[in-house]
Amino acid sequence: MDFKDAIFMYEPAAVPDELKVIRGVAIAFARLPEMATTLVHVAHSLDEAAPMIEQFKTKSCNSPYSLAVINLNMLTDVNELRLLLQQDVLGDPRTIFLASLRYMIGDAYALAREKVQREAQPPETRSTSCLDCYAPSTRNEVFDRVSHLAAAYLREAEEMTRTNGASTKAADLMRKSHTVFFGGGMKSGLWKTVNKGVTGRFSNTDSHPGPVKKVLSAES
Repeated sequence: MDFKDAIFMYEPAAVPDELKVIRGVAIAFARLPEMATTLVHVAHSLDEAAPMIEQFKTKSCNSPYSLAVINLNMLTDVNELRLLLQQDVLGDPRTIFLASLRYMIGDAYALAREKVQREAQPPETRSTSCLDCYAPSTRNEVFDRVSHLAAAYLREAEEMTRTNGASTKAADLMRKSHTVFFGGGMKSGLWKTVNKGVTGRFSNTDSHPGPVKKVLSAES
């Protein structure tokens, strides 16, 4: 095996061009030192993802992916996300969820939020998965921000393995952001809790003017 870490990136093919970010994140990550020892898989459908995942399991003796980056936009079939989050598919790695208010459905958000909060329970000592919010007007900012966050997750895992202790490299980076929500309270460095009622364009959000709506107000 010629890699130390592996990242699985997923973005539905139906995501509109102005919200496509995974390719940009992959390109930005390729410029970082961590890329030298990291396998990166990018898929846009479950059919495309299946052989990649099987190939990875074969090469790694069924090891889990080190990290996943999943765009929640246009995931209208929540079973698609539920499958990717299963332990026997990607291995339940820490995950950076990406979303915009307009194209994220409530059920997909609920699954992502459940994973983040589960990882915040004791005796967990690592940074939790997170939700990064963006809009078409801030799309280009996602590439560097998420690629560096991905690298921080990888360094954190390596440090914990080496020292057999706690590490919060990813959380330290997330605390400086106003777009990334994480932890048991789904808070960011500058905004409070993400409202439980966030549901995206597929149902009414006017009664839930929480921080996500503020961050993504440029979409309106």
